[in-house]
Amino acid sequence: MENSSCSLPSDEVLAIIVPIAVYWVYSGFHMMLGSLDRYRLHPRKDEDLKNLVSKRSVAVTVLSQQLLQAAVGIVLFKLTGGGDQKEAGDGAHLRLD
Repeated sequence: MENSSCSLPSDEVLAIIVPIAVYWVYSGFHMMLGSLDRYRLHPRKDEDLKNLVSKRSVAVTVLSQQLLQAAVGIVLFKLTGGGDQKEAGDGAHLRLD
């Protein structure tokens, strides 16, 4: 008895989306904790002097890189058939005896 109204994403979709989501969640925590000046390794003044690239530029570069990563992942899953081999029983099986 399958419940089609509550379907989970496939492993392929999760393999593409989860690393990107984890990156942004971790970055969000890092940005929130950045306001705790008492626990900083370097003073803000030093950080502002040494950071030559704007946060906007970094975000655009990261997003474009993640878009490329997702596109390559989609293409690879399409070319290799993704999880179809496991479902069809055609794939090689590894036994750990």
